[in-house]
Amino acid sequence: MSDKKTAQKDRPGIKKVPSMVMPVDKTVTNIQINRPENLNKLVLDNHGQRPAKTRTALYKELIKDDKVMEDEDYFEFSNPAARAIGLAIDAVFAFVIVNVAMMAAPIEVKLVHLLILDKYKLVFVLGDSGLLQILTTASIFAVLFFLIVVPVAFFNVSIGKKITGQRVRGDNKYTLSLSQAFKRELIYKPIGIACLASFILPFFDKKKKALHDKLAKTFVIKG
Repeated sequence: MSDKKTAQKDRPGIKKVPSMVMPVDKTVTNIQINRPENLNKLVLDNHGQRPAKTRTALYKELIKDDKVMEDEDYFEFSNPAARAIGLAIDAVFAFVIVNVAMMAAPIEVKLVHLLILDKYKLVFVLGDSGLLQILTTASIFAVLFFLIVVPVAFFNVSIGKKITGQRVRGDNKYTLSLSQAFKRELIYKPIGIACLASFILPFFDKKKKALHDKLAKTFVIKG
């Protein structure tokens, strides 16, 4: 036993260190930590909108946001002379493709007989003359739609506008919708040409608009 006590006394560097742990006390347990009751939750930014997935949706969004300045501050409107030249080229082009469609109609009748009527021993109710008229009308509509309406709607130009350096724009400063281009080219423009208003109005309108432009809510610019 005396040897153990002597060994403990001879061990160097052993000191009592005061404890750093706070003693348990009632005052400590009663302390309340102030915390906000409603912490701010992570909120995603909902202000930004998803990109429009369709052309129609993009068209509608740009109508809302593109109202800052007047058209005159952005565009140089095409003069009546250039518009008349472009219109004449479009008229010649339309005449050519309509005649091509009419010449193709009899060939289409023969194909219908060969592939459907004769093959299955059928008779068209209206006869060959009625079938010819239907196919001629359908062919004319198809070529006018795909060779005139579609380029104006998607590229803002017709053949005449492309050659003369002009572009068709909607009043919202963006490209035309398909229905807007259809009405402008195949309904309003023939009416305006027939009554000569499409040739006269551009001289008196500050945006050089023809009758079919006013009805379709479009205008023509250089470029």
